[in-house]
Parts: sequence; structure tokens; C-alpha cells
Amino acid sequence: MNDPSMPWRSLTELSNLIHTGDLSPVELMEYLLFRVDSLNGKLNAFRPLEPDRSLDAARAAEIALRAGEDWGPLHGIPLAVKDIIDIK
Repeated sequence: MNDPSMPWRSLTELSNLIHTGDLSPVELMEYLLFRVDSLNGKLNAFRPLEPDRSLDAARAAEIALRAGEDWGPLHGIPLAVKDIIDIK
């Protein structure tokens, strides 16, 4: 995916693109993993990152959508939780 506007799209836009089939959850996850990989050395915002697990979840969301299942407006939207407490 080579869309320079992607980082600035709203959740509503991304949800609409996913639900209309114009964007797959896997494509979105691949793009976001690429973006994190390219920026995380400078920002150090993600630790640890589990790309295989993330892509598996995106594939599951895509399969469910293709099967006619709709889990709501955030179906297929990746989520990252910021942990501000250092843990072992």
C-alpha cells in the first residue's frame, strides 16, 4: 500500500474502507507494521512488537468479514495500548 494519506485518515474513514472492501485489515496491518518499523528507532514508542500475532489477528478479521460477520465499526482496526508503567 502506497497511500501517503493513510497515517492521517480517521477511524471512521478506515472503518468505512474496511467494511466496503476497499481496504483489507491485512493490508492495513502490514502498512502499520512497516510504519512502526520505519519510525520506532527514532520514537521508541512500541516495545515489544509482535508482527506475526498482529498479522494473524488481521487475517482472522478479514476472514470473518468475507464470511459476512461484522463485529462492529472497529472490526479490522488495529489497536495499540500505551503502557506507561515499566513491567517485567
